[in-house]
Amino acid sequence: MKLWWFRFPWRHLCEYPGRTLLGILGIALGTAVYLSISLAGASALKSFQDGVQAVSGTAQWRLQSPGAPLPEGLFLSVRRHPEVKAAAPLVESLLELDAPQGGSVLLLGLDPFAEAPFRGFQLRASGQPGTAVLEAFLTRPRGVLVSEPLAARLGLKAGDRLPVIAGSRRAALEVVGVFAFPRGVYPLEGAVVLMDLAHAQERLERVGGLDAIDLIGHRDDSRLDVALAPLLPPGAEVVRPGAQGQRLEGLVASYRLNLSVLSAIALFVGMFLIYQSVTLSVVRRRREIGLLRTLGMPARQVLVLFLAEGAVSGVVGGLGGVALGILLARFALGFVTDTLTSLYTPVAARDLVLSWPLLLQAWGLALGATLLAAWFPALEAARTRVRAVWYREDLEERLESRAGLVAGGGLAALGLAAVLASFRIKAGPPFPGFIAAFLILLAFALFTPWSARTLGRLLAPLL
Repeated sequence: MKLWWFRFPWRHLCEYPGRTLLGILGIALGTAVYLSISLAGASALKSFQDGVQAVSGTAQWRLQSPGAPLPEGLFLSVRRHPEVKAAAPLVESLLELDAPQGGSVLLLGLDPFAEAPFRGFQLRASGQPGTAVLEAFLTRPRGVLVSEPLAARLGLKAGDRLPVIAGSRRAALEVVGVFAFPRGVYPLEGAVVLMDLAHAQERLERVGGLDAIDLIGHRDDSRLDVALAPLLPPGAEVVRPGAQGQRLEGLVASYRLNLSVLSAIALFVGMFLIYQSVTLSVVRRRREIGLLRTLGMPARQVLVLFLAEGAVSGVVGGLGGVALGILLARFALGFVTDTLTSLYTPVAARDLVLSWPLLLQAWGLALGATLLAAWFPALEAARTRVRAVWYREDLEERLESRAGLVAGGGLAALGLAAVLASFRIKAGPPFPGFIAAFLILLAFALFTPWSARTLGRLLAPLL
């Protein structure tokens, strides 16, 4: 009997390879799209969070004013506050490389004398004393320190020029040295340059303004957001450095949700193909089912046999989808980072971060979808009475008689989709719209039996 658990479902799958491969392909495509978007989003988010941590360093709090500069005079007031142990002003801007390689570069304008407690940048040997590099950094209006990865990628050294585009203006920055972030973690995959705060303000036309002030309190549990509230101008806020990462995480989640719905459509098509395949298998093998039931096989085992047929497609399609999803994720990563950069903040990620929970989740989704698709035809096979299994026409007639009822279900699905599509969502994901889209797909699937029967009757005189 144990051989039946393998031969029974496998034989039918091999008997109709085209239909089997089509169902597996649908499941694999849905799984691959879902996994690729999940992996690309997770990789972009991790790269951004690592970059935020690298820039913030040991800062406990960040004073910022989204969409508007902070007045430079605020820094002195904050620095003198009794709850503040250290403060460092910061100006940030995204520049474009004016070179064939292209790409973005993050410019950080900072005060080197206030940086020691925060980021701890390390100068790399360049054949010049550290004091000479620092002097050039402070006195040359276009002098910058370039990160070690950027210097290696572009072949830069002290004395070279780095052509960039800031807004609509072109400029040639002068490389005065190379630096490294502690722990080797960089924002924007290492595309970072440092400039003296005053020079950066002048270069970016932000004289008198700051983008942020990093803060360290006298105690680890210092509530600087409360202590500094009376000093803050309208629109300014004191937040944890990770708050920006949390905001991006919400954006990535929304972006991933929209694309996951598209992948679910492909998965739905695969489920429909699996459903049709298992249903056809039940119709064609009525005599085999009858023989098994006559020999004493309980209905429960018949159910399991047909579920196993769907599970085989789910396992194979899931594994294929995982492999294809990893390949697609490497291409999707660039699109995800470009979208996040355009909509929110500079994000760069070149390395794909593989997550076993996401891989297992995608494979489990494929297997669960195929089992769900195979459940109803398998249940129909299990409910078949022994005396009726010798007549294949019995099931076909019952299925045909239900075509009108099934089509009525399709009309109901369309009506419900119209109601859901009329909802206006003021905030949050548009779940009613997503459900409406799937109801429309389901409705057309439910119209198929009635449409096929009607078309067959119309064409019968011509055949």
